[in-house]
Amino acid sequence: MKILIVEDSRVTRHIIMNGLKEMGEFEILESWDGTAALPLLKDNPDIGLILTDWNMPVMGGLEFVTELRKTMPKVPVVMITIENTKEDVMRAIRAGINGYISKPFSAETLKTKLKPFLDPSGASGE
Repeated sequence: MKILIVEDSRVTRHIIMNGLKEMGEFEILESWDGTAALPLLKDNPDIGLILTDWNMPVMGGLEFVTELRKTMPKVPVVMITIENTKEDVMRAIRAGINGYISKPFSAETLKTKLKPFLDPSGASGE
């Protein structure tokens, strides 16, 4: 499965990648913001999961998800962010996310939250 990580923090991208490596073998693509991620989606229409931050320069996570949903309405998207009020979560859900992980997070939380999206048995996510 191809997974796209859209996160401006290199450290956080590497933490996520290391967590994913413990969960299985995936082809991982990286982007530092939404505008840089959109061309990756055009070149990789077979992406099976997107993990995105909320706060990023140029194009943040909510705007990225809104744009993404215009062309890829079904690919699962998990928001990983410090923005975790009920209002924030509802805004992200309305934008089209499928899951939500609050920062800071542990490796165990990452595994638990992502397992439904990575389970080959076809689990639906949330």
